[in-house]
Amino acid sequence: MEKSVRQQPLISRTPAALVKRAGEQAKARRLALGLTRAVVAVRVGVSVETIRRFETTGQIAFERLMRLAAALHVTPNVDALFPPVPVDSLEALDRASLRRQRGVRRDAGAAVRAKLVRSAPFRAPGPTDHS
Repeated sequence: MEKSVRQQPLISRTPAALVKRAGEQAKARRLALGLTRAVVAVRVGVSVETIRRFETTGQIAFERLMRLAAALHVTPNVDALFPPVPVDSLEALDRASLRRQRGVRRDAGAAVRAKLVRSAPFRAPGPTDHS
């Protein structure tokens, strides 16, 4: 027997199914609050078409999704999207604390000046140059 989208574990759902489900849930919440798409669109600062598209396809920019959540009186748990990786030993903790380091930064001005000098055509000073 096949499980419905709601019963499937999150990991087995496709990203397309997840965003579509988010749009459906937002629509259900909007309707439960008695709000029209037009009212929500004004609160979010987007067009009614953007709200309709999100409710039917789940497609929306992340910042707009956060504003939509606020308009629907939802506090999104963004921290749950990317929780820190649990550490199970001191060695793993040491590895996790090592940050990637970049190389020594060169003088950016010197690099730009060198490029300008290389790209400038050579011009011998002539009789009209008074510098």
